[in-house]
Amino acid sequence: MNRRIDLLGRAGRNQERTAVLGGIGNLGSKIAHCLAKQSFGKLILIDCDRVEYENIGYQEYEQHDIGRSKVEALEKHLKQAYPWVNVESYNMYVANLGGFILSEDELEKQDLQLRKIFSECDCVISSFDRAGPRLTMLMYALIYDKPIIFASAWSSKSPENGLSHAGRINVWKPGLPCPLCYTRFQISEDDGGLYVAHPLIDNIVSSLSAFLAEAILWGQLVYPYITIDLNEENNMLRADYYGGKPSEDCLCQKKNDLINILVARGLPGLLEIIEEAIE
Repeated sequence: MNRRIDLLGRAGRNQERTAVLGGIGNLGSKIAHCLAKQSFGKLILIDCDRVEYENIGYQEYEQHDIGRSKVEALEKHLKQAYPWVNVESYNMYVANLGGFILSEDELEKQDLQLRKIFSECDCVISSFDRAGPRLTMLMYALIYDKPIIFASAWSSKSPENGLSHAGRINVWKPGLPCPLCYTRFQISEDDGGLYVAHPLIDNIVSSLSAFLAEAILWGQLVYPYITIDLNEENNMLRADYYGGKPSEDCLCQKKNDLINILVARGLPGLLEIIEEAIE
């Protein structure tokens, strides 16, 4: 247990919590370290990528990790740095529309894995850089009533505004609107964003996402939609918090329908529902 955090009266309760991290690249690897420092007792890591040279110094990996799976490398780092944390990892490509085609056997196996993961966890943080896996994670979160946080950060250029940087955090728990209530998802994403994000925005989004995971589990008030913007043209950093109510016709209001689809048709059925929702 982290003794310094225990002085705040938080480590004991956090140690009983399990958090799932979907996507452990730039944001996810940082969020994992934040949660470990907050003395979360168990972290479940999900990703299918391997560590590449370009990840070093930007993500939480080292040169000797190059070529290893990210889940394997991060699991080792976490266990060494935070001996109180139990780490479980899945080298998994989360099924999604518009992505790799998985066989029926692979989809069935992944469905069983995701059911187990979501039934055992307390909260989920997804920082996948594609909408497809995020939506798949959202479906299981809705079915299992597990709070889920979506973390994003990117940079963009335009003739009007110059170079700007942005971070977005979407939060869902029962009673809040889910991202499908107010965000238009696109499976094929090409919004002109740059591959990298400003390290300042990365750190803000990562730290805030980890804090929100703790806040949700402690029953504190959270907003469903948070934006962080840094514009280099006018040197202004701004954070906005948005509220709102769930949309009556959104999937987040149709839990029983989702359960029935999962029972009858498994993961392929959920993928079809996602496709219908974003058309």
